[in-house]
Amino acid sequence: MADNPPERVACPDCGTQNSPRKSYCDQCGRELRGGSAREEGIPLTAIRTTGGLPAQPGRRPPVSSTRTTRRHLQDDGGLASTFLRNTGLLLIVAGVGFITWYLWNEHRRSSDPAIVVPGLAERYLGALNQQNYASAYEMLSDTAKAYCNPYEFAQLHQPAATWAALTLSRLEPDAAFVELEVRTGRKVRREHLAFVYERRRWAVAHNGKSLRRAQHALAGRDSDMALLEAQAAVEINPRDPLGRALLCEASLLRNLDQGRRECQVALELARDYPSNISPRSLDRLRALAAGDMP
Repeated sequence: MADNPPERVACPDCGTQNSPRKSYCDQCGRELRGGSAREEGIPLTAIRTTGGLPAQPGRRPPVSSTRTTRRHLQDDGGLASTFLRNTGLLLIVAGVGFITWYLWNEHRRSSDPAIVVPGLAERYLGALNQQNYASAYEMLSDTAKAYCNPYEFAQLHQPAATWAALTLSRLEPDAAFVELEVRTGRKVRREHLAFVYERRRWAVAHNGKSLRRAQHALAGRDSDMALLEAQAAVEINPRDPLGRALLCEASLLRNLDQGRRECQVALELARDYPSNISPRSLDRLRALAAGDMP
């Protein structure tokens, strides 16, 4: 009767059946206790069920090279995942920061009067220069529109003029003034634009029509018309020294008690706000306010 083949030794790590003469597992390289498990007197069932071999005193069991490699791969994968996660978070934070800065900057540009008013003045003057009077008219304040229709507004701005050297000269919570050079043909003069803040927007306080009509009425000694047009000019732009000066003249022409007081107000405004009042007109205002002129 032939001899029974020797029983094979199961690897305690991966379960591979190995020759009893093997010292290491053919599959994973785990040490098989120096050869045959039978030589050590260890039952095969113990190898299969315990999942490991009894440790020798003073010696640590060897670690499988496959397990070590797998652990290193797992560690590298964890580091890569952490890196990608952190990079993603940084990109998200950077994106949120950029969007926040952009929105804040746009809000500042759309709400800061020091930026909004000069920009509105450029659009307004650009529309006039291109004879786009309808667009320019829409930038007027509600009060200015009430005293001047689109046709009258267009007639006031012919011929077209060019402008340059635009600067914000004065800014208040509800009013602003822009100075500029206006060229009509060969003539160059300093002008100013007045703006008022109404209905949560800045608008042009254009009172040119009322000023002209008040001047013509005074020249013709029409006190009633002069008074009405001067009052309209002041209502559109209460800070305009010229409008107050015309109101002073019209009131005195009507023999109203408020005439000299309006003259004094016009002089005070002329000290603080831009005006087209000539030095000669200022001298006349001072005389009227003091009662030196009839």
